[in-house]
Amino acid sequence: VHDPNHNDQTAVHIESFAALQVNCPLPNPSSTITGIIVQAPLEALDIENNTVSQSRAGGIIVLRAGGVTDVKSNTVSQSQGDGIRLTIVRQKAAVEGNTVTGSSGHGVAIANADQDLKVKGQTVSGSAGTGISVVRAAGLNVVIERNGVTGSGREGITLEQAPGLPELTDNTIDGTGT
Repeated sequence: VHDPNHNDQTAVHIESFAALQVNCPLPNPSSTITGIIVQAPLEALDIENNTVSQSRAGGIIVLRAGGVTDVKSNTVSQSQGDGIRLTIVRQKAAVEGNTVTGSSGHGVAIANADQDLKVKGQTVSGSAGTGISVVRAAGLNVVIERNGVTGSGREGITLEQAPGLPELTDNTIDGTGT
Protein backbone atom coordinates (compact mmCIF):
# COMPACT_ATOMS: atom_id res chain seq x y z
CA VAL A 1 0.00 0.00 0.00
CA HIS A 2 1.39 3.39 -0.92
CA ASP A 3 -0.22 6.74 -0.15
CA PRO A 4 0.70 9.15 -2.97
CA ASN A 5 -0.06 12.12 -0.68
CA HIS A 6 2.81 11.18 1.64
CA ASN A 7 6.26 11.11 0.09
CA ASP A 8 7.65 9.16 3.05
CA GLN A 9 6.36 5.95 1.41
CA THR A 10 4.13 4.99 4.30
CA ALA A 11 2.91 1.41 4.23
CA VAL A 12 -0.32 2.30 6.07
CA HIS A 13 -1.29 5.90 6.93
CA ILE A 14 -4.77 6.49 8.36
CA GLU A 15 -6.38 9.79 9.36
CA SER A 16 -9.79 10.92 10.63
CA PHE A 17 -11.85 7.78 11.14
CA ALA A 18 -14.47 7.44 13.89
CA ALA A 19 -13.65 3.81 14.67
CA LEU A 20 -10.92 1.67 13.21
CA GLN A 21 -9.44 -1.79 13.43
CA VAL A 22 -6.10 -2.43 11.74
CA ASN A 23 -5.24 -6.05 11.09
CA CYS A 24 -3.06 -6.27 8.01
CA PRO A 25 0.16 -8.26 8.05
CA LEU A 26 2.48 -6.24 5.85
CA PRO A 27 4.85 -7.82 3.39
CA ASN A 28 8.44 -7.40 4.43
CA PRO A 29 8.77 -3.69 3.55
CA SER A 30 12.12 -2.23 2.57
CA SER A 31 13.93 0.16 4.85
CA THR A 32 12.47 3.13 2.95
CA ILE A 33 8.94 2.47 4.23
CA THR A 34 7.32 3.56 7.48
CA GLY A 35 5.25 0.85 9.16
CA ILE A 36 1.77 1.80 10.43
CA ILE A 37 0.85 5.40 11.28
CA VAL A 38 -2.56 6.31 12.69
CA GLN A 39 -3.19 10.00 13.20
CA ALA A 40 -6.69 11.10 14.16
CA PRO A 41 -9.09 11.78 17.02
CA LEU A 42 -10.68 8.32 16.92
CA GLU A 43 -13.51 6.95 19.03
CA ALA A 44 -11.89 3.49 19.05
CA LEU A 45 -8.68 2.07 17.67
CA ASP A 46 -7.49 -1.53 17.57
CA ILE A 47 -4.14 -2.37 16.00
CA GLU A 48 -3.74 -6.12 16.30
CA ASN A 49 -1.80 -9.04 14.81
CA ASN A 50 0.42 -7.04 12.45
CA THR A 51 4.00 -7.68 11.41
CA VAL A 52 6.23 -4.71 10.57
CA SER A 53 9.91 -5.07 9.78
CA GLN A 54 12.71 -2.76 8.65
CA SER A 55 10.55 0.36 8.84
CA ARG A 56 12.26 3.70 8.34
CA ALA A 57 10.58 5.96 10.92
CA GLY A 58 9.05 3.71 13.53
CA GLY A 59 7.09 0.48 13.40
CA ILE A 60 3.64 1.38 14.75
CA ILE A 61 2.90 5.04 15.49
CA VAL A 62 -0.33 6.40 16.96
CA LEU A 63 -0.65 10.21 17.16
CA ARG A 64 -3.50 12.08 18.85
CA ALA A 65 -5.86 9.17 19.52
CA GLY A 66 -9.10 10.49 21.00
CA GLY A 67 -10.79 7.20 21.85
CA VAL A 68 -10.02 3.89 23.51
CA THR A 69 -6.78 2.60 21.99
CA ASP A 70 -5.59 -1.03 21.92
CA VAL A 71 -2.28 -2.10 20.37
CA LYS A 72 -2.04 -5.86 20.80
CA SER A 73 -0.17 -8.92 19.55
CA ASN A 74 1.98 -7.13 16.96
CA THR A 75 5.54 -7.95 15.92
CA VAL A 76 7.91 -5.10 15.05
CA SER A 77 11.52 -5.75 14.09
CA GLN A 78 14.48 -3.65 12.99
CA SER A 79 12.63 -0.32 12.93
CA GLN A 80 14.48 2.95 12.77
CA GLY A 81 12.96 5.05 15.52
CA ASP A 82 10.63 3.62 18.15
CA GLY A 83 9.17 0.16 17.65
CA ILE A 84 5.74 1.20 19.00
CA ARG A 85 4.93 4.81 19.88
CA LEU A 86 1.70 6.33 21.22
CA THR A 87 1.61 10.11 21.65
CA ILE A 88 -1.34 12.09 23.02
CA VAL A 89 -3.85 9.41 23.98
CA ARG A 90 -7.06 10.90 25.42
CA GLN A 91 -8.92 7.75 26.57
CA LYS A 92 -7.97 4.37 28.03
CA ALA A 93 -5.09 2.63 26.29
CA ALA A 94 -3.76 -0.93 26.38
CA VAL A 95 -0.49 -2.03 24.82
CA GLU A 96 -0.39 -5.80 25.28
CA GLY A 97 1.46 -8.85 24.03
CA ASN A 98 3.65 -7.13 21.44
CA THR A 99 7.15 -8.23 20.42
CA VAL A 100 9.66 -5.53 19.49
CA THR A 101 13.24 -6.35 18.45
CA GLY A 102 16.12 -4.21 17.25
CA SER A 103 14.57 -0.73 17.19
CA SER A 104 16.98 2.21 16.93
CA GLY A 105 14.84 4.24 19.36
CA HIS A 106 12.76 3.02 22.31
CA GLY A 107 11.11 -0.37 22.09
CA VAL A 108 7.73 0.92 23.32
CA ALA A 109 7.23 4.66 23.97
CA ILE A 110 4.08 6.26 25.37
CA ALA A 111 3.73 9.99 26.06
CA ASN A 112 0.79 12.08 27.24
CA ALA A 113 -1.72 9.38 28.18
CA ASP A 114 -4.65 11.13 29.87
CA GLN A 115 -6.61 8.12 31.19
CA ASP A 116 -5.92 4.59 32.40
CA LEU A 117 -2.94 2.91 30.77
CA LYS A 118 -1.95 -0.76 30.67
CA VAL A 119 1.40 -1.94 29.29
CA LYS A 120 1.40 -5.70 29.70
CA GLY A 121 3.20 -8.70 28.27
CA GLN A 122 5.66 -6.91 25.97
CA THR A 123 8.79 -8.69 24.82
CA VAL A 124 11.37 -6.03 23.97
CA SER A 125 14.94 -6.83 22.96
CA GLY A 126 17.83 -4.96 21.42
CA SER A 127 16.36 -1.45 21.43
CA ALA A 128 18.97 1.32 21.31
CA GLY A 129 16.88 3.52 23.64
CA THR A 130 14.80 2.54 26.66
CA GLY A 131 12.97 -0.77 26.43
CA ILE A 132 9.64 0.67 27.66
CA SER A 133 9.26 4.42 28.22
CA VAL A 134 6.13 6.02 29.73
CA VAL A 135 6.14 9.80 30.18
CA ARG A 136 3.26 11.96 31.41
CA ALA A 137 0.69 9.29 32.23
CA ALA A 138 -2.10 11.18 34.00
CA GLY A 139 -4.58 8.33 34.56
CA LEU A 140 -5.28 6.97 38.02
CA ASN A 141 -4.59 3.39 36.91
CA VAL A 142 -1.21 3.05 35.24
CA VAL A 143 -0.18 -0.61 35.11
CA ILE A 144 3.13 -1.87 33.74
CA GLU A 145 3.29 -5.61 34.29
CA ARG A 146 4.73 -8.88 33.03
CA ASN A 147 7.03 -7.28 30.48
CA GLY A 148 10.41 -8.65 29.48
CA VAL A 149 13.16 -6.26 28.40
CA THR A 150 16.63 -7.46 27.35
CA GLY A 151 19.59 -5.71 25.81
CA SER A 152 18.28 -2.14 25.71
CA GLY A 153 20.83 0.63 25.20
CA ARG A 154 19.39 2.67 28.06
CA GLU A 155 17.02 1.82 30.92
CA GLY A 156 14.83 -1.25 30.83
CA ILE A 157 11.66 0.59 31.92
CA THR A 158 11.17 4.29 32.69
CA LEU A 159 8.09 5.91 34.18
CA GLU A 160 8.10 9.69 34.49
CA GLN A 161 5.44 12.17 35.54
CA ALA A 162 2.73 9.71 36.58
CA PRO A 163 0.87 11.46 39.43
CA GLY A 164 -1.45 8.55 40.33
CA LEU A 165 -0.32 5.34 42.00
CA PRO A 166 1.37 3.44 39.17
CA GLU A 167 1.69 -0.30 39.49
CA LEU A 168 4.87 -1.96 38.24
CA THR A 169 4.79 -5.72 38.82
CA ASP A 170 6.43 -8.90 37.55
CA ASN A 171 8.68 -7.22 34.96
CA THR A 172 11.96 -8.86 33.93
CA ILE A 173 14.88 -6.66 32.84
CA ASP A 174 18.28 -7.96 31.75
CA GLY A 175 21.34 -6.42 30.09
CA THR A 176 20.40 -2.76 29.92
CA GLY A 177 22.80 0.10 29.14
CA THR A 178 22.21 2.12 32.35
